[in-house]
Amino acid sequence: MRGAWKALLVIAAVAVTALGWGYWHAASHGALDVLVYDLSLKNDRQAYGRVSRAELAFMDAAGTVLANGSAGEPSGMVSIRHPAIGDCRREEREAFASAQAMQAWRQCFKTQSRWLMTWVPQARYATVDLGKCRIEKVPVSLEQFKEAWWLWWVPHPHIGGAPYTYFKFTLQIDAGKCRAA
Repeated sequence: MRGAWKALLVIAAVAVTALGWGYWHAASHGALDVLVYDLSLKNDRQAYGRVSRAELAFMDAAGTVLANGSAGEPSGMVSIRHPAIGDCRREEREAFASAQAMQAWRQCFKTQSRWLMTWVPQARYATVDLGKCRIEKVPVSLEQFKEAWWLWWVPHPHIGGAPYTYFKFTLQIDAGKCRAA
């Protein structure tokens, strides 16, 4: 009977440790998606269009710059630049070339995902520089979703993997009038 209690205690300790790790990972690692919508691109088929090229600076309520990023053509996908390692785009492009390149991308992503957690929840405004005009104090709409951290250990391709906190910034501008929308 004593052996059964020891085994049960070990199983409980392993489960608590695994769940604790999952919670810690979701609370300390994040991913960010930034959408910049331009209402001046409205037409009969769409209410807005995506900005295809811009430089962005994200600020807190006091106006302190927290991070910088850029939207690139053709899709307008925004990449955020970590102050020391950059935006990981080069590492991502080269990741499939070799195991060493894949490891470099993983390390870059890990560093950036930890850094995002330090500033993303504090972002309130952004400056959007379109080249032809610069729009100050664009309100940042933040959505946050914590992945199901208690499922991280499930060995299933659609469930398993380390959990993250996912963030989405949405910015709306009117480039035609060079103002926030």
